[in-house]
Amino acid sequence: MRWTVNSKTNSKIFEETMQEAIRDMDIDLQGDVWTTFKEALNNCREHGNKFDDSKNIYLCIMVDEKRKTIEVILKDQGSGYDYYKMLHQKVDPMADRGRGHIIMAALTNELLIDCSHGGTQVYFMKKLKKGGK
Repeated sequence: MRWTVNSKTNSKIFEETMQEAIRDMDIDLQGDVWTTFKEALNNCREHGNKFDDSKNIYLCIMVDEKRKTIEVILKDQGSGYDYYKMLHQKVDPMADRGRGHIIMAALTNELLIDCSHGGTQVYFMKKLKKGGK
């Protein structure tokens, strides 16, 4: 499934699409995927596109029944940021903000963030079978 929609006025279609993709999953998997997806989507809207209605967010969701995985890509049209610098900053685990990368990494089996081609692209993969993170 692939959609490109306006980052602010049509963000509900992202949520409806993800709900459809995870509807039949185990409740714990749903929670992990949904939380990671919402964090990435909110970051695209706020930090990437700066709530600019003229900028789009690209979403791709791939569920592979054979490999038992869900893979998600979100890409914004922002200017990107220094992801590696952010990785080395101290983060207060009790803070209200600034913990998104830590949360996303903890809830997924793979998390990649690429800012090298304009904007920011977030890729995450979650195993759908038992025994995965």
